[in-house]
Amino acid sequence: MMTPIHVDTDLQLADGLFSYEIDSERKLSLTFRCQGDCRIFVRIKHAADIRVRTYAARNAKVTYLFWNEDDCDLKMDETHEALADSDVTVAYGELNDHAIERDTYLALLEPGARGLLSSANLVETRRSYNMQVVNYAPKTYGNMENYAVVLEKGKLMINAVGKMVKGASHSESHQTSRALSFAQGQNTEILARWIRSSCITWSRAAWTAIRARLCWRRDIFCRSPIRLMTPISGRCSRMKWKGSSRNYVRCKQSPRRFSDVPEQPGSDLF
Repeated sequence: MMTPIHVDTDLQLADGLFSYEIDSERKLSLTFRCQGDCRIFVRIKHAADIRVRTYAARNAKVTYLFWNEDDCDLKMDETHEALADSDVTVAYGELNDHAIERDTYLALLEPGARGLLSSANLVETRRSYNMQVVNYAPKTYGNMENYAVVLEKGKLMINAVGKMVKGASHSESHQTSRALSFAQGQNTEILARWIRSSCITWSRAAWTAIRARLCWRRDIFCRSPIRLMTPISGRCSRMKWKGSSRNYVRCKQSPRRFSDVPEQPGSDLF
C-alpha cells in the first residue's frame, strides 16, 4: 500500500521497499535519508512543483523510481548525494501528456561512490531535462542513460553534463542518449558535455560517444534536427538526417579529433 504525501516530508529509511504517492496542491519539499538496501517507488499523481533532496550513507545501495502520472505541468528540482562505496540509481518514467521541466544534480562525494541517472520518455509535449553528475572523489563512477520516443508535436531537450573535479583520479563518466521519432516536425535536441577541472589526473579518460538517432517508418525517414555538444571545446555539431540506406552520426571519440562513425538507421536502438 502506498503512503500518501501531501505536505513537506523528511524520511529516514533503512532496508526495504517503500512506496509513496504524491498528491498535493502546494509546492513540496521531500528529503530521503537512506541506509542499507533501499528501494523507493514514488508515484506522482498531482503536483506542480517538487523539490527533492536525497542522501545515501556509506555502503548503501539505493534505487529511486519516480513514476510520473501527473495531470498538470510539472517542475522538479533534485539533488542527490552519495557517500563512500554507495550505489545510487535514480530512474524516471514519463508517460503522461503534460510538460515537464526537470533539473537533476548527482554528487559522488567520496571514494567508491557510484551513480546512475536513467530516464524513459514518451514525448507528446515539451520535455526539458538538465542533468549533471559530478565526480568529486577518486574511484567514482557516474553514468547517464536517456531513452525517448518522440511523437507528433513532441519537443525534447536533454542537457547532460558529466564533470570531474581536481583529485578525482581513476574515475569514470559515461553517457548514452537515444531518441526515436515516428513523424516529421519534432524538435529533439541533445547536448552532451564533459567538463574537467585543470590539473586533474585520470588513469583513463572514458569518453563515451553519445548516439542520438532517428529511424524511419514505412520507408519514410523522419527528419528531426538533433544537436550534440562536443566535450571540452563546447562547439556544436549539427547532424542532418537523410532518407538513405546509410547515414552517419558525428560523435566525439577523443578530445583531439572527430570521426564519422557509420551507422545503420534504426539498428541497436534500445
